Parts: sequence; structure tokens; C-alpha cells
Amino acid sequence: MIVEISEERFQKGLFTIFSLIRNIGRDWEEIIMKNCACFAIVVSIFLMNVHTLSADMLPPPLSGSVSTDAGTLISTPSWYLGDGSTLEWNITDKGDYYTYSYKFTVPILTDVKSGDMTKDLSHIIFEVSDNFTEDNYLKSSVSDYEEIGYFSPSNGNPQMPGEIKLGIKFDVSDTSVSMSDTTKSYSVTFDSDRIPTWGDFYAKDGSENIFPMPTILSVDVAPKLFVTAWNSGFGSEYCFEGAKIVVPDTLPKVPVPGAVLLGMLGMGMAGIKLRKV
Repeated sequence: MIVEISEERFQKGLFTIFSLIRNIGRDWEEIIMKNCACFAIVVSIFLMNVHTLSADMLPPPLSGSVSTDAGTLISTPSWYLGDGSTLEWNITDKGDYYTYSYKFTVPILTDVKSGDMTKDLSHIIFEVSDNFTEDNYLKSSVSDYEEIGYFSPSNGNPQMPGEIKLGIKFDVSDTSVSMSDTTKSYSVTFDSDRIPTWGDFYAKDGSENIFPMPTILSVDVAPKLFVTAWNSGFGSEYCFEGAKIVVPDTLPKVPVPGAVLLGMLGMGMAGIKLRKV
């Protein structure tokens, strides 16, 4: 995070907001004029003091996706041929916690000689914050998980482009599977009291031929690599250095300050109505 805001200007900004709340009891015309002016001042103070803003300061979207078609998901050939692969997330605010839903979709591939060449999922890992424990994976969760721990290329995750210091691993048996004519999808859903933030994922199957199309080499001697996929910004510090996905953060869910402010404003408006009667 690279945000520079002087303490003096920050305090002035807070003072302006509280002044706005105090002014709620005045005439409507005066309220509108003062509100516009106050908000303009607050925005100006912020913009004048923010010299550089890293993209990971932006709130992560509660729904989104990365895909091979968009270049935001990196995979080996079997997962980018055909319709390509996609990881989608959808996060729902349930008040005291969030429901995290992920769907990993891979192409169904067929060959005239070999038949079905689809590469299924073996396991998938989602990064979490380094103080995440099984207590933060709520019992109301739909999906079971295999493991919460440290993951790297050396412990069963070939071609992983870095490490996941702490992540949740789901085996294929932990997922729900759905199919269309051209794709196969694996979904997991769980509840957590942690707020969303940017992070990484990694998925793996078995091995495949480096040249999945017919070659002069036989299937037995053709060079092979593992079928894997990850987000293009895997391991980067900032979400503008390649694509990130959204995962559980370090901090627990707490009331949103903006909601508190709106509540205070609402109480002020109610006070105005009472005084106007």
C-alpha cells in the first residue's frame, strides 16, 4: 500500500464529515448546499494527498472470473484448448460472515482415435491469510476440504509458479461436478468470517503430452508435463501485476463504517422530520 495522507489533513477530513452530520438539522436548501460542498472538500483532500495508489487498495469485487481466453488464467494445453478454462468466484455477504463460492471449468476434449481426452481436476488450492485456521472455515460450509496448510511445487504441486504460504486444498471428491456439451465444472462453497481480499489459486490434474495433437511421436514416448492452472498474477504483490482472484483475508468481518455513517445520517433525517411537524 502506497498512500500518503498527512495526519493534519486527515483530521480535517474527519472534522468536515462530522460537521456535515451536525448540519443535518438545518433547512433543506442549506443542507443540500452544505452537503455538496462538504463532500467536495473531503474528496479534494483525499485526491490532493494520494500521490500513488496501489491497485490492491481497491476493494475486491464480490464476483468475477479469470480465464484462458482473457489471458488472466495460465494453463497447460489440455485446459486451454477447446472452450478454454475459467475460474469464477461469487461471494455473498451474509451479515456476520461471507459465503465463498468458486467454480473451475475445463474443456471437454475428444479425439477420433483416442476418444475422450478431457483432463479432470485432481485438486485445487485457494490462498488464505497466514493466520487463517479451521475455526475460520465455518461449520455451515457446504463443501468439505482436504487440508489447510503450506503448499509449494515440492509437495505435490508441480509447475506451481511460487508458493502459497497458507491455503485451503480441495480434492476433486470435495467438489460438486456439473457438465455441459463442451465443458466440465467443479464447484466448492464455504462460509468464513473473514472479509474478501486479493489472492491466488492453483489447480492440478495428472500428466499430459506436451503435444496433445497427433505427432510423429507415439503416446508412450512423447514428452509429458502435468496439467495445471493458476491466475496470471500468482505471487505478485499487487493485483495490477497480473490477475488475482478473491479469497478470505486476515481481518474478521466487522460493521462497515459507511453503514454506521448512513445510519447516523438517517437518524438526523428523522430528527428533521420531527422538528418539521
